[in-house]
Amino acid sequence: MNSQRPAIPKKLAAKIVAAQNKIINERDSLFHCEIRIAQDKARVAEFDKNPVDFAKRHYGKNPVDSYPVQTNISRCRESIEYREERIPKYMGEIERLTTNLISLESEILEQVQSSRPSAGRIPWPVEIDPIEIHKDKFLKARAIEHEEWKAQAEQQRIEGEAFEQEMEKEEAERQRLEDEQFEKEIAESYAQMTDEERRKTKEQHQKIVQLLKEGKITAMDIIEHLKKRN
Repeated sequence: MNSQRPAIPKKLAAKIVAAQNKIINERDSLFHCEIRIAQDKARVAEFDKNPVDFAKRHYGKNPVDSYPVQTNISRCRESIEYREERIPKYMGEIERLTTNLISLESEILEQVQSSRPSAGRIPWPVEIDPIEIHKDKFLKARAIEHEEWKAQAEQQRIEGEAFEQEMEKEEAERQRLEDEQFEKEIAESYAQMTDEERRKTKEQHQKIVQLLKEGKITAMDIIEHLKKRN
């Protein structure tokens, strides 16, 4: 259809494109609204099906009647009600903007046809897609974005796990070196003791081992203590 329309001055083409963009933006708002309604309804349905399981899955130790759980579900219900009321308004605005675009194009076409040809004209702007096609493209783009987001999140999770594993290795190596130093300090101390001192020290050592197992002290605590004694 556009191929049958004449080339027009850039300023007039810009007016048509601006009017088209208003329709596109309003449609996008409508589609976003519909998606959010679907998401909130799915969340409320999950809660209604099994509130206890919902709370455990999404809020850990927070029970069903806790503030976080109840607040979230309440907001979802309010969001559904608010956005469902917005749908007719979006549709009405889209219809109004579409009517304005048709009127604008008619005025420009009449103006161009009644004027003399001039240099610097450009092709008539391409028509925007029907709303059904626009919505299909919009949803496909959102699906692609969602998959990209999931891939990025998975990559971050993998990198996070790798970092944690590396930290665990470093911690294990640090602990090994501390243990070696501890054994060395103990051996040096034993070499300077009498038999009775060794017996008492072994008893103390057993208590220390128990404290280490219970996590009440660390090997470095013991090393520092021995250094102070020496």
